[in-house]
Amino acid sequence: MTAMPARGSDPAEPPAMPMGDFASYLAGIIGSSGAPLRIDEPLGRQVAVDSIRMVELAIVLEQEFGVDLDDDTDLLAVTLEDLYAWVAGGPHG
Repeated sequence: MTAMPARGSDPAEPPAMPMGDFASYLAGIIGSSGAPLRIDEPLGRQVAVDSIRMVELAIVLEQEFGVDLDDDTDLLAVTLEDLYAWVAGGPHG
């Protein structure tokens, strides 16, 4: 897996890559193939992924980006736009 540069220590600093690159990076983590992921539709409506891939995604979000996910966060219900905002320091649940 290719590591994505983490954002700086300023929580208001945006992710280190553009949305399109971020979407491609996450698509690789969850094993999405075919059409690019849409930013405004929940992941669960776009891809059929197993729970292991979603755990991998949660680990990447927490370890590489410093996102603090609640234990009950359903990553299949969030959009790429949500994830991008979380990485930039926005609110999440």
